[in-house]
Amino acid sequence: MIVLTMKDEKRLIVTQKVMDGTMDIIEGAHVLSFSERQMYRLMEQVRERGPLGVMHGNRKNQHARKYDAGVRDTVLRFVGEHKDINDTHLSELLKEREKISIGRESLRRLLRGAGIDAKRKRRGICFGRR
Repeated sequence: MIVLTMKDEKRLIVTQKVMDGTMDIIEGAHVLSFSERQMYRLMEQVRERGPLGVMHGNRKNQHARKYDAGVRDTVLRFVGEHKDINDTHLSELLKEREKISIGRESLRRLLRGAGIDAKRKRRGICFGRR
């Protein structure tokens, strides 16, 4: 089941008003912060797909580069065995030992999302001392 957001509902209401003739196309484009051309494209999508025409076409799709659950579980198991290393070193070890190539930032996001903090906190900026 696909649910329209408030933004989608606003687009649908304005588009319907423009299509009914109760609102000018330029005025509708201004309300939605669209160009006139973009407004015509939105109206065409609503004519073709109905109310779902206001939604972005990729909304229901998974991210193309999303790691599957098996990789995620393997990474988290590996982290449990090697708790005393930083994210960059962990990324290198995963590539070397587990043949899992994952970027440092992707690994960081995965670990922080799983509630695993960084090995060491960064120091704050110390003003006045050198």
